[in-house]
Amino acid sequence: MTRLHNTCKLPPERLNHEGKVRKVGIEIEMAGLTPLHIVAAVKRHFGGDESLQGSLEYGVLDTRLGDFTIELDSSPVKKAYQQACEMRLPSPLDDAGGIIKDLAENWVPWELVTPPVPVTQLDAINELVADLRDQGALGTHKAPQYAFGMHLNPDLPDLETSTILRHLQAYLCLYDGIVARERPNFARKLTPHIRHFDENYIRKVIADDYAPDLDTLIGDYVEHNPTRNRSLDLLPLFKHLREKTIVREMNDPRIKARPTFHFRLPNSDIDNPNWGIHIAWHEWLAVEWLAADEERLAQMCSAYSEELDRFGHHLDSQWEARAEEALSQ
Repeated sequence: MTRLHNTCKLPPERLNHEGKVRKVGIEIEMAGLTPLHIVAAVKRHFGGDESLQGSLEYGVLDTRLGDFTIELDSSPVKKAYQQACEMRLPSPLDDAGGIIKDLAENWVPWELVTPPVPVTQLDAINELVADLRDQGALGTHKAPQYAFGMHLNPDLPDLETSTILRHLQAYLCLYDGIVARERPNFARKLTPHIRHFDENYIRKVIADDYAPDLDTLIGDYVEHNPTRNRSLDLLPLFKHLREKTIVREMNDPRIKARPTFHFRLPNSDIDNPNWGIHIAWHEWLAVEWLAADEERLAQMCSAYSEELDRFGHHLDSQWEARAEEALSQ
């Protein structure tokens, strides 16, 4: 088995708001494997019992880390597959469900969803990734239509408004550098799922006099971002904190309340032998380290505000270079 030697580093704050070791939920999209191959790999590494949980959805339950899910990442496809199976059409269409499944797998990825994993055990997921790669898993850059991503859902060190704001500001300052490293492919850029925040909202959030209370922070976010389709999605966190507000303003059952950030930008480059979850995790840790350093963060926000006013900002890569350099600090 190919093994990665890149250890997943620890965040500046290792405990969450409950005083427990922080955890990260991970979602990895891929092609090239059947769901049963993915199930088998999970069981090899973590034990557990396999379970068919619904249309095109499998589980590996009671592993040493918790429950894993493997599903075809498209609600319309799953609904069509279920309807085809329920119709039980006569030959030659009696395999309609299988046809839908085969067609879907060429465009829609299988998604592996981990349970929340302690930050001290993330290397175990990298070992699973290496195993899946050895079995033939394919990622973002393998085909033009593979707009595959990996999402990280780290819980927060605390739920203070100032903590949320600092992480958001740090992410906005470092975004250009993260994009330069991730290099999202053309298919991912065409999809709405990882769109960035608009410039008016960025200016508001990084302004030196922006000091909202929680309700104002949420209200401003929803006003400018009435969608899940952001590269850093805060709606699950805000629904955890103010469920009635998010339900009233969004009314989207896909928004699941949880005290985590939802970092959606990273690629799933799973067939690359040099790739692992540590790539995106360390990008996220750069956000956390910047958020933890209030003086440095204030300097970055001030510099970015000036950059947005600079003539030629949209014509060159000056801020991209600075943000990418900051990722390594």
